[in-house]
Amino acid sequence: MQLNPVQQAALAQFPIIDKALKEKLQEGFKLRTFKYDRVELTNHETLYITLEKGYETFFLRQSKGSYAGNGYSHPMFGREGETGQFIDTESV
Repeated sequence: MQLNPVQQAALAQFPIIDKALKEKLQEGFKLRTFKYDRVELTNHETLYITLEKGYETFFLRQSKGSYAGNGYSHPMFGREGETGQFIDTESV
């Protein structure tokens, strides 16, 4: 699956997830789904990407909005159906 220009623009709004996705693709993960939602009324955006490796499905997720600090929620990576773990922003 290749990202179209609109998806690439949405991904660019989440630089940590963008970098993490590139790393995961280099590790052999395959892009399965890409979901971007924006609620104009609350100025809240969410990016949810699913990846697959072998028979397992994983996710990358982050939101952007009225969060303290830089306006982003914690970037997460994990197996689909599980809570996941914070992505270490220092290493990404």
